[in-house]
Amino acid sequence: MMEDFDSDSLILIGLYFIVYLFMMIIFTYVFHYPIDLILGTFERATVTGATTQLQTYIPYYRTALIMAFALGVGTPVAWVIMKIFSREPATYYNKRRYLE
Repeated sequence: MMEDFDSDSLILIGLYFIVYLFMMIIFTYVFHYPIDLILGTFERATVTGATTQLQTYIPYYRTALIMAFALGVGTPVAWVIMKIFSREPATYYNKRRYLE
């Protein structure tokens, strides 16, 4: 029978944080180079009609890529901060305060 673990356990929160952060860092290192390589290929392409547009927009795409990976790595940190400092109301808050 599977035990019912408390989801607010600090140990489980830390374990989820470490696992998810490790996965996001590995994802970033695995996928950043191929996507950057594709963007670099588009940047070095010799297309006569679109050279200015490529030189204008490819740096923006690179910046968006870096920001997306930074958000992916920063998400576990924000989740841990929100999870640790969140306050769940106790059950007695749901009862009526005054009887009519």
